[in-house]
Amino acid sequence: MSRKRIAVVGGGVIGLACAWRLAEDGHAVQLFDGAPDAREASWAAAGMLAPHHEATAADAVWRLGCASLARWRDFADRLGNDIDLHLEGGLLPLMTDADDEAEAEMLAQKRAFTDSQGIATQWLSRTELAAREPQLNARGALLVPGGHVDPRRLTTALRQGCAQRGVDLRYGTAVSELCPGGVRTGTGTGTGTGTGTGTGT
Repeated sequence: MSRKRIAVVGGGVIGLACAWRLAEDGHAVQLFDGAPDAREASWAAAGMLAPHHEATAADAVWRLGCASLARWRDFADRLGNDIDLHLEGGLLPLMTDADDEAEAEMLAQKRAFTDSQGIATQWLSRTELAAREPQLNARGALLVPGGHVDPRRLTTALRQGCAQRGVDLRYGTAVSELCPGGVRTGTGTGTGTGTGTGTGT
């Protein structure tokens, strides 16, 4: 693979992850973000890794989420920092104060969907749920594959990883235009970042 000079626009989790991976492959990467630090949406996110919670069909978004979930452990190991990753599963509770019939039907449909796709799930009784989550007052819950990560630790770890791999991090520098061979910043100065552009959030 030939070494390229690549600009990544956006310095949140996605932009940092793209820059980190590109630098890992040996490319010269510049990352631009108009914010002074990586503390916008990525900093405020809940960090849920839950492709099955809202899925009702095996569409492209769901398949992408499943593929992403399967890669998180390796990603965290390669990143080499404690990002508080937990992959013990996610809960879809049957709440005591909800419309029991409608809620139960929704969970039954969810389990039928995951079963049809070969996704292992487990129904937790009230007692089993209380042992797992004592503060959750529910009749039971469907345990599905998933987990969560600390987005602030993740963002910090990615930023450190990018710096270690030589990524030129330019926070506080907004991009006004994507140009052939590079980007143009808000000041109107061409960056001359080479043959490609990348995007992040």
